[in-house]
Amino acid sequence: MNQNIQDHRDHLETAILLAMSPTKTRGDERQSIKRTRKGELIRSSLQAFSPSKPIFPKHMFLPDASDPDRIYSGAMEDIIVDPISAIGQRLETGLMCDDGSLKWSALIPMKAPRGIVAVTNSKHKWFSHEFRHIHEGRNDIYNRRPIAITTDGKICKLLPLGWKGYDQAKDFEENCIQIALMLSVYEDAIRNESVIATVEEHCKVSFPIGEQSYKSFLSMRDGYRNTPTGKRNPIVHWCTEHFRRRGDKRFKVQRHDRGAEEFVVGPMKLTITVNTGY
Repeated sequence: MNQNIQDHRDHLETAILLAMSPTKTRGDERQSIKRTRKGELIRSSLQAFSPSKPIFPKHMFLPDASDPDRIYSGAMEDIIVDPISAIGQRLETGLMCDDGSLKWSALIPMKAPRGIVAVTNSKHKWFSHEFRHIHEGRNDIYNRRPIAITTDGKICKLLPLGWKGYDQAKDFEENCIQIALMLSVYEDAIRNESVIATVEEHCKVSFPIGEQSYKSFLSMRDGYRNTPTGKRNPIVHWCTEHFRRRGDKRFKVQRHDRGAEEFVVGPMKLTITVNTGY
């Protein structure tokens, strides 16, 4: 059990370090325009319709690293949270790959782009889906594309005007999977019976940890003596409902939490917040 916790803690630390060190450039953008032998241009990406200014990690959510068996969905029908409310002004998530790299995604509201329409009669909002594949010691691979979501949470098919070679069905399927995965990670991060831990330096990385394992997962914090007397300050924890006696009186103590919720180590700050669900 302890080794399992250590393995996933190491995995999480790698993700945090990668999130805080992407190259401050546009990155290597994927080729999106090809020319046929006849000189005809065929576009395969919609990134030209998104804002051109590159975006970098600011506050991302990572999956629960204390539970490797948690399942995340790539199907929009499995999502409970309202997509537009969850995105708000900005939603970021990250996923670690087997090769040690980090796939970061962000959804940011944008103005309706010109030259492309959402295939729907419903009211909808536009978002830019920003994507970075972050490798240690290499330039990021950077891509972006517009996304349209109806006010009732449906992903829209898109139609770029005057294009050839655009695969609408494939693009729609990829959009649905990517957005569902982002919302699934976020949805799981704010679930009941968990805490949300946030590591902050020049950007923030938040990740959920189940109530049953978070004290073991964050046990390294026990070494810090951050009280005026030099004693260890207990990490935030829950006190279950119980009875106490004072003299001849017996009274009930309701379930509550106590202990420190913020720890500073050098330039980094760790904050622990009890989730209230969605």
